[in-house]
Amino acid sequence: MITIPSKSDKERSVILDAFRILAWQQYKQENEVSGLEGYELFESEWKQHEVHGSDLTQLTQLATQLGYSLQNLKQIRQDYYAKNR
Repeated sequence: MITIPSKSDKERSVILDAFRILAWQQYKQENEVSGLEGYELFESEWKQHEVHGSDLTQLTQLATQLGYSLQNLKQIRQDYYAKNR
């Protein structure tokens, strides 16, 4: 089945991915892990994180509480993927 996401669904996905990137960077530092094995450990915890139940409004509020704008998060994500090409 082909699904075309709404603009807000797409935005939510991008913001959630930016949070994943931030969380992964922090996880690597705190747990002194890297590479695929390290990511597999992170991923199992990440998939259980409560942030996955948040809608776009809640993610926006979380970003604000953490001191990020949506534009900051999008730039973090863009920079991460540009660096890891």
